[in-house]
Amino acid sequence: MLQLRWTEQAVTQLEHIVDYITTTSPVYAEGVVLRIDQRLQAARVHPEIGKRGPRYCSGQSSAVGSSFCSRRNGRVQP
Repeated sequence: MLQLRWTEQAVTQLEHIVDYITTTSPVYAEGVVLRIDQRLQAARVHPEIGKRGPRYCSGQSSAVGSSFCSRRNGRVQP
């Protein structure tokens, strides 16, 4: 299982997001935190879930060949 680590910056940003949402809806703010946690837990179990970021499609990565991605209409396509 993948180990995830929260940076201080990430914790601070999440706190600010929750504080902002709490001003209008404390219940919704709690739901946002729960959804973020659920997605992080899914990422721990399935680390390949989701779409690949631009660094995988730049052709610079040795793990992924330059033929992995191509650009069409400004979008990265596998």
